[in-house]
Amino acid sequence: VYHSGPQEFGTTTRNYKNIQVKQLSIREKFLFQKLPITDILNHDIVIINGNIRYLSNITLLVLCASLRVKTIWWGHLKSANGSYFWMKLRLFVSRLATNILFYTEREALIAKAKYNHPTFKTHYMSNGLDLENIRRFRKDYTPEQRSIDVLFCGRFTKKSNIGGLIAAINSITTPLRVVLIGKSHNDQTAYTAHFKHHHNIEILDTKTDEEELSVYFNSAKLFVYPGSAGVSVIHAASYGVPVLIHDQWDKHMPEASIARDYGSGQTYS
Repeated sequence: VYHSGPQEFGTTTRNYKNIQVKQLSIREKFLFQKLPITDILNHDIVIINGNIRYLSNITLLVLCASLRVKTIWWGHLKSANGSYFWMKLRLFVSRLATNILFYTEREALIAKAKYNHPTFKTHYMSNGLDLENIRRFRKDYTPEQRSIDVLFCGRFTKKSNIGGLIAAINSITTPLRVVLIGKSHNDQTAYTAHFKHHHNIEILDTKTDEEELSVYFNSAKLFVYPGSAGVSVIHAASYGVPVLIHDQWDKHMPEASIARDYGSGQTYS
């Protein structure tokens, strides 16, 4: 059970089926989906997204536990900008699941060591990308042969802090070529108007085709994610592009730890 739209999945397997369901908003903080319960319970294993703001996910987990249907609770230990209260509540609820699947090894280790999560049911998936596909397109990193000075690839949301990137770029007097990938429902001119005119700015729509994306990653000297970084850091590092992110680790998604733990990038304060 996953609540994101199909546009966020990219290429899916042939057996993938997206089911649209109605949902009710509760005080604009919680959501309840009208799930096809009978159809869900007919499966051998039910994977439930660990976002407890979806109250229907908790209801489904309790129902599965009562009927002895095997479940996997899949999600973060602590999301970017999330509070420790919600993290501990999510951990408490997840104990009803047959198994818990975190995004990264670091999260699983912390859950077991610091929060006494059951070792036998706590696992991780090393959330990442199709590296075999990336290896097909990746080119050697030679910065002097690359034409994009700064690359950003991710969703244009508040957490991305595009405004912070614009301010940083504008403080540089040397003309730069900057490419931002991920524009969705935003007006391109609203962003380009804030950049100083001596910079060459390209703002592109969201892209999911790896071959198309590889053209930009293979042309980039530096990848910058000014907000709450996540899987985008893995994407850039997989192409061998140096990564620059901020050093407030509590405000990053779990995948950003690759820059700290494996030397794939640098941080700024």
